[in-house]
Amino acid sequence: MLIHVTIFQRVQARVSDQVAEYVHFLRDRIRYGDGAAPSPVMEATDDATTCFYIHTLAVGSDRRLRLLRPQRITVEGEPSSR
Repeated sequence: MLIHVTIFQRVQARVSDQVAEYVHFLRDRIRYGDGAAPSPVMEATDDATTCFYIHTLAVGSDRRLRLLRPQRITVEGEPSSR
């Protein structure tokens, strides 16, 4: 994860708090689950269509870090040449 902030300490402290809050959120999702199934990409074969999601963070109108709706990427399978 790359996080770029300004040289101003007040801004850095604010970003640090938001990142810490988001990491806590992620730890809770890992610890208690969120209903998500294991990633189908890990079990993919070349001939099977599979998908994965891209997750994006943004700053909300309240200046807090938000997780946006994930973008679904579908990878079409290719027939094997065997």
